[in-house]
Amino acid sequence: MGRPSLAAERRPQLLEAYADCLVRYGVERTTLDRVAKQAGVTRGLVRHYLGNRDEVIHALGDWARDGYIAWFDEVAERNLGDEAQTFLDMVVSEQPARLVAVLDALFAEAGRDPYIAEVLRDVYGAFFRWTVQALGRAFPQADANARRHVALALMSFGWADAGFDVIGFRPSRGRDFRAVTQRLLDSLR
Repeated sequence: MGRPSLAAERRPQLLEAYADCLVRYGVERTTLDRVAKQAGVTRGLVRHYLGNRDEVIHALGDWARDGYIAWFDEVAERNLGDEAQTFLDMVVSEQPARLVAVLDALFAEAGRDPYIAEVLRDVYGAFFRWTVQALGRAFPQADANARRHVALALMSFGWADAGFDVIGFRPSRGRDFRAVTQRLLDSLR
């Protein structure tokens, strides 16, 4: 009888290390050697548990997608009370920053890798659907198309805003993003 597999323990540990490296160095400069160093293991172990570069990127995409969608589900299960305010707070400040950073880094891969493009479509589709549903509960009197438009604007603005972070353009990001988001929500009243 062989030794029990450590994959259930090692894969999450290595994906966490890969995520850290990806956020710090970007897709092109994240190497298996850097991931190994971050995780405190050998490069061979990274390759054994995660595979080649494309397999690692796919596994990381799955990890980020699953984590982000689990976060949507957790937020959706809350008793939101003042749903519009809670929604605003969530969109502005509660998004899981590390997962968002990984997804943003994967955008560069989406142009060359159809699997990563599909992962990102899954995430953004889930975010869009979740946002439309939350806006429907918060603003049932608003026109359904208006709620869809606001959801698309929130999603687009949020990811554009994250892109501004990359280039260092964030003079008053939190305050301005909150103000714009509040205006979009007010348009549904």
